[in-house]
Amino acid sequence: MENDKWDFNKSFFIGRSLTIGTSGYSSIDFSGFKNIHLKNEIKFYVYYNFKNKFLKNSSIGKMRSAFNVIAMFCNKYYFDLKTLNDINNTVMYLKYESFYSKLVN
Repeated sequence: MENDKWDFNKSFFIGRSLTIGTSGYSSIDFSGFKNIHLKNEIKFYVYYNFKNKFLKNSSIGKMRSAFNVIAMFCNKYYFDLKTLNDINNTVMYLKYESFYSKLVN
């Protein structure tokens, strides 16, 4: 899990680039997450769920674009958190709603 950029073209992962709509993607990048603990938990989630076929290729491709926003959010509010399990869901939801509304407006 040391590598922050995972290449979809590698045979152990997807083995080819992904096409979603008219866009093509060749990797997923976790380097936006500055908190190493959260980054590793998210990487494990993606890896485990992909290998166990709980995530489809298209799901990973769609997650790819959301990671930039989620990383910015985590870097702002959860920069020192040790595990995602410590997040209060209600508080996180309110923070994210405010964060995202400022981002899109």
